[in-house]
Amino acid sequence: MCINRLRQLVVVTLVTAACGNSGDDGTGGNSGFNVDKLLRACTVLHSCFVGYEYEDIGTCVSDFQWHGTPAQVDCVLAASVANCSAAETCIGEKLAADTDCVDRCLDGRTLVRCNGPSMHREMDCRTYLLSGGPQCLVGTAGVVACGTGTCSADGDSTCDGSILHRCGSGIATDLDCAPVGLECSTNGCARPSPGACTIQFGCQGDLLCNANTTEDCSKVIPDGTCITVNSFTACGWATECDPSTPQTCIGTTLQSCVLGALKTVDCTTIGGTQCVPNTQAPGAWCSR
Repeated sequence: MCINRLRQLVVVTLVTAACGNSGDDGTGGNSGFNVDKLLRACTVLHSCFVGYEYEDIGTCVSDFQWHGTPAQVDCVLAASVANCSAAETCIGEKLAADTDCVDRCLDGRTLVRCNGPSMHREMDCRTYLLSGGPQCLVGTAGVVACGTGTCSADGDSTCDGSILHRCGSGIATDLDCAPVGLECSTNGCARPSPGACTIQFGCQGDLLCNANTTEDCSKVIPDGTCITVNSFTACGWATECDPSTPQTCIGTTLQSCVLGALKTVDCTTIGGTQCVPNTQAPGAWCSR
């Protein structure tokens, strides 16, 4: 049986680059999500970032589990598709035109990443879902990133409980491995030892068993379980649909295959007025 990362299924692999926290305190993700609200919030973000980020709504769900908070979900829903700028701000991001883009620090807490020659994203390192720390820092060879400070021992990693401290390109970053059930090791966030698994490969209840490691899918994503779709085993929600299918419209309703589950959100309930059909990536989206 092949174990892999599907397009809209979540498999947490060993983390080799710290990507951090979500809150001002740098503590990482939160497992106390209302799944329906999280799905709706990720549909808002899919629609607001259309063509730039969260083409895969399942990736958004996973990012929140790693680094987000229920308060950020509520913030996105309050902003809605009717105010995408506010929704983006809830997760520390902003899209802006840029005719001569260069990756840089806009200030001590705002990281700029280029999206092609005429657009960039501004990330507030304090609230950005994939932040490695609350500061925007310039490292060696002009590398810029969110981090906790500067460092000199490139490649070094240490653990403080579940917190992984890493030094890369002169920038120190933090990542909490615990929100998705992983353990800190000097090689990155690692799957725990086999534990309750009595099989070598495949699903055993919520557990994804893979040789000498185990993932508890209920921790990897909210309400997650171990599933097998098209011969691939992963953490997901269900086996109702093909995860590679783009989002589609049914009237004003956006239909998506999210983590293997067929999900629908009426665009009019998240600030939109219509569902915009699109058979190619990034699929359909909600629009005001």
